[in-house]
Amino acid sequence: MEVEHFTDWGLEIRQDAYDEGLADGKAEGKAEGMAMAVVRITEKIGCSIDEAFDIVNIPDNMKDVVFRLVNELLNN
Repeated sequence: MEVEHFTDWGLEIRQDAYDEGLADGKAEGKAEGMAMAVVRITEKIGCSIDEAFDIVNIPDNMKDVVFRLVNELLNN
């Protein structure tokens, strides 16, 4: 009985780690997509990065990450 409980507990932890990793991956992918959109908009219409952020409607909680990614894209 104790072994079964320990195994269930381990599977639960493993599932939590998987779910957290999946959420992190989705958030990073979303931020990368937004960064690419910002770069394309600045190139196509010649606006500033700040104006492109407004056009793409970047959420406040993602602006720092997207800005970092935009800089990486522009410097490569």
